[in-house]
Amino acid sequence: MLCCSWTASVCRRNVARAGFTLIELLVVIAIIAILAAILFPVFAKAREKSFQTACSNNQRQIVMAISIYAQDNEETLPPVNTIWNAINMPPAALICPTVGKAYQNGYVYNSNVGSQAIGNFSDPTSW
Repeated sequence: MLCCSWTASVCRRNVARAGFTLIELLVVIAIIAILAAILFPVFAKAREKSFQTACSNNQRQIVMAISIYAQDNEETLPPVNTIWNAINMPPAALICPTVGKAYQNGYVYNSNVGSQAIGNFSDPTSW
């Protein structure tokens, strides 16, 4: 085995130095753990924001379906007992992601406005 001009013990020490030490590996693992601890709450907030956006989109679709129903039925809102069948929405659109799948319908329809003409409302906030 060819060695440098120094003694054989110095050459052997340089050859044994090919890998990482335990301290270096632990430092790298600690840095990764710190970065993960910083980023996990950010990812959780982003996920919750995406759920809120999906829920908001579902609400918009429900309002559009109710509006279309009213236009097709002489400006009369759907009846309370058949609202979810009357607007003909896919079942997945009625599940609010922020509530979870525990409820088949995470949205509420005001029972005071069912089967009434839109023109009858003088002050919608009074309901």
